[in-house]
Amino acid sequence: MTPNLDDMRVFAAVAQAQSFSQAAAKLGMSRATVSRRIAALEDVLGVQLLYRTTREVKLTETGAIFREQCEQIIELAIQATQVIARARDTPSGVLRVTAPPTFADMYLGPVFTDYLQRYPGVKIDLVVSQTHEPLGGLGFDVAIRAGALADSTLIARRFAATQSICTASPAYLSQYGRPARPEELGNHRCIATRRQPFEDWHFRDGERDLKVRIQGDFRVNSFLLASKMASAGFGVVQLPSFMVAEAISAGRLVTLLENFAPPDSPLSVVYPGDRHLVPKVRVFVDLMVEHFAPKAPWEKSIAPDDTARVP
Repeated sequence: MTPNLDDMRVFAAVAQAQSFSQAAAKLGMSRATVSRRIAALEDVLGVQLLYRTTREVKLTETGAIFREQCEQIIELAIQATQVIARARDTPSGVLRVTAPPTFADMYLGPVFTDYLQRYPGVKIDLVVSQTHEPLGGLGFDVAIRAGALADSTLIARRFAATQSICTASPAYLSQYGRPARPEELGNHRCIATRRQPFEDWHFRDGERDLKVRIQGDFRVNSFLLASKMASAGFGVVQLPSFMVAEAISAGRLVTLLENFAPPDSPLSVVYPGDRHLVPKVRVFVDLMVEHFAPKAPWEKSIAPDDTARVP
């Protein structure tokens, strides 16, 4: 049977003080408890460790040998605890991240550069994907996701917001006119970004949610190409504000149907709801908030009068 480490600490204290009373005072125990722990340790080892008299406590020959080993083991235990404490507080290892392709391409480069400069003990493995990759276990450590969180086992920390914005180029609007209501989109060439035969574009009409079904004269599963097609004058597109902010600011795109804009959608860093958040994840979550809050880059790039620009 293996001796208890706490009993070994008690024995080492008694051996050092050569007194049950002094060891008990140092350990914050009663003398009776110390005596009982030493007796239990001797029973486990099957040897006598101490000579006890009414006046003094002395080590037996075996006790002297065991004391030396105990002190080494206790010191190793302290060192191991310190190593774990440092590992607990210092980011290290591989951080596995999954994020939507367009958002990663446009905004995550500066975040990862800053992260790796601050925490050289971490390597980053980024996978861009349109699908929600699994988190935790053998999956990813963190994910960048838009919208409400469906999985209650995960934790989401919001770092910014985005909004679905309808836009078209000045040239397109000069030729085809500007829709006054979402229902008029049926009279316009629209660019769809989903693979279904149709997609619904969402709006807000006062207190009422409004959904308009779009067939799509051009369909592509790339936000970037959809934005470029709209900028080139092909038609109307509804995309996240982070995707089109720069084009709006530069005048290549004009916002449409501003009075029917849907509510903002949260952008969050998502991670498993484990009780112990490892340092590499904790500092990444904090860094995302630091980079994007209180005002995200796409919000800064659109001046107040940009949304009102008319061709």
